[in-house]
Amino acid sequence: MPRRTCLGCREVKDKSALVRLASRDGALTVDKRSELPGRGAYVCRNEACLKEAYRKKDAFGRALRSRLIIPEEKEMLREFPTGS
Repeated sequence: MPRRTCLGCREVKDKSALVRLASRDGALTVDKRSELPGRGAYVCRNEACLKEAYRKKDAFGRALRSRLIIPEEKEMLREFPTGS
């Protein structure tokens, strides 16, 4: 099983335990089916890790190696799948 690092807590976990975020038309979006092309950024399936990733300066842009339009945290939480 591939392993990825969470942007929030920095723990290395199985890819299936994390939520993939990707760039769609230059905007950060939740990739629920892991099908969007290009680089992905990963966070744990809990709000605390997503909030921590938002707190870190340009964590998403660095992980995806691009300039992004990043939605407000509240907007991202609405479409963010929690639980395992």
